[in-house]
Amino acid sequence: MALIDVTQQQEFNQRDVRDRELLTALASLDRLLGRAVMRARADYGACAEADIYRGLYVTDEQVDQLLVRGPSIASLTNESTDEINLPEEL
Repeated sequence: MALIDVTQQQEFNQRDVRDRELLTALASLDRLLGRAVMRARADYGACAEADIYRGLYVTDEQVDQLLVRGPSIASLTNESTDEINLPEEL
């Protein structure tokens, strides 16, 4: 009986660790998404969602912004803060 209890306890402990790692990763993702939303609102303005054609055309201002930005740099990220460390198991 005691061996089964120890084995079950070890399994529960492993699940707890995995659950905590998953919750940590999800919390990091929530923070990343929150920052991306704030950055998008700042970059595109509060009225951007009211434009039913948004995303179907590129304005001159957007072209200028894209040309100033370096290649392979995402528009809604801040490389110094947008890092996520996921457990290798996920």
